[in-house]
Amino acid sequence: MSDSQYSKQAMGNILPLKDAFMCFFFVSVGMLLDINYLLDNLQILVFATLALIIVKSIAGVVANLFLGAPLRTTILTGLALSQVGEFSFVLSRLGVEYSLLTEETYQAFLAVSILTMGAAPFLINAAYKPVDFIVRKVSETPLGMKIVNGFYSSSLQEETDVEPDIKDHIIIVGFGFSGKAISNAAKTAGIPYIIVESDPETVKQEKMKGESIQYGDAVFGAVLEHAGIKNARVLVIAISDEASTRRIVEKAKELNPNVCIITRVWDLQEMEYLNDLGADEIIPEEYETSVEIFFRILRKYLVPQEDIEKLVNDLRSNGYLMMRKLSVDTSTEFNSEFSLKDGLPGVDIQVVKVEEGSNFDGKTLADLELRKKYRVTVLSIRRDSEMIYVPDGNSLIQAKDVCVILGEPKDLFNIRKFFENVHE
Repeated sequence: MSDSQYSKQAMGNILPLKDAFMCFFFVSVGMLLDINYLLDNLQILVFATLALIIVKSIAGVVANLFLGAPLRTTILTGLALSQVGEFSFVLSRLGVEYSLLTEETYQAFLAVSILTMGAAPFLINAAYKPVDFIVRKVSETPLGMKIVNGFYSSSLQEETDVEPDIKDHIIIVGFGFSGKAISNAAKTAGIPYIIVESDPETVKQEKMKGESIQYGDAVFGAVLEHAGIKNARVLVIAISDEASTRRIVEKAKELNPNVCIITRVWDLQEMEYLNDLGADEIIPEEYETSVEIFFRILRKYLVPQEDIEKLVNDLRSNGYLMMRKLSVDTSTEFNSEFSLKDGLPGVDIQVVKVEEGSNFDGKTLADLELRKKYRVTVLSIRRDSEMIYVPDGNSLIQAKDVCVILGEPKDLFNIRKFFENVHE
């Protein structure tokens, strides 16, 4: 049926029952357990549970090491596999029916299995800091560094032995959906970038496609240095591991205090920790999801596009201002860093591109009289790889230039059409 035209509808009908069946399964397993047997043999059952967790964790770690996974991923995966799987209950019940297991052995198995399933989530949550400590200690030697990066990482490291000689580039940590989208955008805009990815298979595949990608775990300073963190302008962290994100932010700011760090979070409470560590821009996925929903609702109600953009921009500005106030306490400590949006309310900065056939193409700033006619100021101009930081009246505007302009939001919105292929 999975290959038929009815497969998607069938899946849609079944998915709502998934959680209900999972509840029934675990409740039924709990009802099979003899509580009196558990209490009477608690010590030996706890010992058996610890032994099983240790044995299964070691087996998972060894298997992942031979597969070439990084040490941190290997240990966390081993802990995640330390619990008894659900299918074991089915096999154990068959063992009782065919007299392969006695009732006492079956109860012992049930008790140990339930204890491992209950302990596994707490064990994994508590493991991040010890695992990071182990990885730091192991990475102090050349052999340990090979274990940390994975046994099959040496060939990848040999290919990227020389540190890239680029400046003002973007370092993208993680090559999932977000990382790919960011790299494509950077490639389209002609901005140099380097990707840091900890999955060796992904690195091999993308290198064959000509992608600028390096293997390594960005929590290590050596990996960031190899990606040119000291000369980078922006570091984008596109991974979902909160503990690793914190360490990357901390290490990156230590190596280059001037680098702009952009990262994402799902939990709004995580913003405070990342802000304290030095992250410059923190994108909350939950909030951006609500903004996108709002945007699509307005389109369904046929609200004009310019009104939608204004409403969405206002929503983002007010929302991020509120979240900055939540994450930064400015009432008790003077903040010496001036924020344009906070210090000059009603003023914004936008980046626009001069299109072919634009009314501004081939004219100087003095000819355009942007301040007088449109009430905006050109702060800088980027032409290919050249940056004009302080343009004067004789500065020429050409097609494909990227201009950074300052002004009130309504004035910025009104002038954007003149940078496009539209004449007065």
